[in-house]
Amino acid sequence: MLGIAVLILLSSVVGFFCYGKKFDILGLLPSQKRLLYFMFGFVLELVLALSNTWIEIAVCSIQWKINQSVDR
Repeated sequence: MLGIAVLILLSSVVGFFCYGKKFDILGLLPSQKRLLYFMFGFVLELVLALSNTWIEIAVCSIQWKINQSVDR
């Protein structure tokens, strides 16, 4: 774990001396474009997972119910 922190620090130092950027070159601080891609992918995966569940319920006639044996 310490090795990863040292590598990130070393990479940021090399990136600062070579390119003049601190953490931008490592991708630790995401840009607005990357955040937009992440949100699009997250919503797409959500839609696919929910549609898959809905199709399984429709095709297999699955019924959902609450497990009463679990104590709160």
